[in-house]
Amino acid sequence: MKSQESKFLCSIFILAIIALLPAALRAQVQYESAGSTAANDAPSKWDIFVGYSYLEPHGSVSVLTYQNIDFGGIVSAARYFNKYVGLQFEGDAHDESQDWPPNSNSSATNSNDDFFNAAAGVIFRFPFGAYTPFVHGLFGKELVGSLYQTDTWGWAATAGGGLDYNTPWLNHHLTIRLVQADYQYSSVSFPAINGGAGTFNIARLSGGVVFHFDSIEPPSPLTMACTPNPVFIYPGDPITVTASAANLDPKLHAVYFWTGSGATGSEATAEIATESLTPGSYTVNATVKEGQKAWETAACSAVFTVKPFDPPSIRCMSIPDAIKPGESSTISTIATSPQNRPLVLSYSAAAGSVSGSSLKAKFSSAGAPTGDVEITCNVKDDKGGNATAKTTVTISEP
Repeated sequence: MKSQESKFLCSIFILAIIALLPAALRAQVQYESAGSTAANDAPSKWDIFVGYSYLEPHGSVSVLTYQNIDFGGIVSAARYFNKYVGLQFEGDAHDESQDWPPNSNSSATNSNDDFFNAAAGVIFRFPFGAYTPFVHGLFGKELVGSLYQTDTWGWAATAGGGLDYNTPWLNHHLTIRLVQADYQYSSVSFPAINGGAGTFNIARLSGGVVFHFDSIEPPSPLTMACTPNPVFIYPGDPITVTASAANLDPKLHAVYFWTGSGATGSEATAEIATESLTPGSYTVNATVKEGQKAWETAACSAVFTVKPFDPPSIRCMSIPDAIKPGESSTISTIATSPQNRPLVLSYSAAAGSVSGSSLKAKFSSAGAPTGDVEITCNVKDDKGGNATAKTTVTISEP
């Protein structure tokens, strides 16, 4: 009988799966030693499943009970839009021939029960190492018939899931569907002469192979770099740090957070308060995320250096540099600050006196002996930097 042949084919299929298990386990060890899997690195865009299917319908029409169908086929195509979610189209065929053995058309030899399903819906997969569990929900049409009921279309809903083993074979394009278990609810309105409306609670168990085609490139990770401008400053000088983020979603508002060394700001550029900073190196940190509740973030740091102020410089000369007793000479001074700090000048003389505190001062030789008189010129800035220069005035004999 056909059921015996179906059981034989079913046994062959189960034995084939068992025979493949050692090879699958060896492949798993090699797969894990490689440190990654195709399922995690580049998820497939298209999955085509072909396999064996066993059907156990529970339901009756006009006191006629439908029998289990040991042998059937199932095929599906899933188009994934990202690593997890896709759209699935599925069909199955479970048929018991009414003419087995040949020339037999009796319910005593075969019921001729048949179920054909065509459905579409959503599928969710969860890649995890070498294994990929999945669940799906489908809705479509079911064609049901038997020796006593005319093949009639009704509606059907399917819910279930399964487990795939991702092999390295065919360059990671072949997967073994270890199991797919589904529950189907179907409602069919037969013609009145065939018994009227019937409902079926169907258990379906399947297994087979899945072929992967094309791949979904993972989204580029969010990255960011921070740049200070300028890199070297003096205390109190203005400085900004700019964060340059890459791979942001233009549909989402990027939110920036700044910390460290007086940084303030909520956008891509932060201002740094440097008035109270002492000489040394400082770090500013930035974090960006897409939207207020986004999970993906990126961070960067920038380092800038506060340099100590350079001391001022000074030069001075006496004009004229030779005078007679009682005469005077002008002390002309050039004083500068590299950072244009305010300067204070002062003068002193070994003999005689110097008056004035600007770039020109007056040396008076009154009371000074003849000979060379050393005059010291001093400059000091508001940060404590100072410098000294000297000049000489010669007092001649009368």
